[in-house]
Amino acid sequence: FILGYSEVASHAAISTYYIGWASSFHLFAIVLIPITIFNSYLSNMLKSGLVSFLFLLYGLMIFFLQERVPAVIIDPNVQSLSNYMNYFLFFMSLSLIAYYYFKATKTAEEALNLMSRTDALTKLANRRYLLEKMKDEQVRFLRNNKPFAIIMVDIDDFKRLNDKYGHDCGDYVLTTSA
Repeated sequence: FILGYSEVASHAAISTYYIGWASSFHLFAIVLIPITIFNSYLSNMLKSGLVSFLFLLYGLMIFFLQERVPAVIIDPNVQSLSNYMNYFLFFMSLSLIAYYYFKATKTAEEALNLMSRTDALTKLANRRYLLEKMKDEQVRFLRNNKPFAIIMVDIDDFKRLNDKYGHDCGDYVLTTSA
């Protein structure tokens, strides 16, 4: 990650120095910010350092390179094409970052939703979910006037079994009964 990060940051700075601010290569330094922040493999301290470096780099590019005459003068049509291409790549990169961030957020949200409705040991619906379903079924009963049934299962003397043989045995009984 650091090698690619360094390559993109240096590419943005060097290209802006040689071809000029109007080529829009400086935008690639900005794209690195959300990539760095959303990277779950980096520590917060490293993220802070990398983002601070990018702010410093971009500030220096603005200060020294924005009004500077490019080191290499290229054809205005090529310059314009470079500008449009870099803007296109910039927005595509941000769109991909946003897409994958949304996808990761949605996946995490679905996992949390499932965890909030099920028992971790038995993978059966928990009390909260059962109460919600009972309310839904009651509303459906009142609307359609069709009967419904509830079946509850209880393991007699489970506490005594758990106390006598231990929690591992009790967990085994629960998971096999489920």
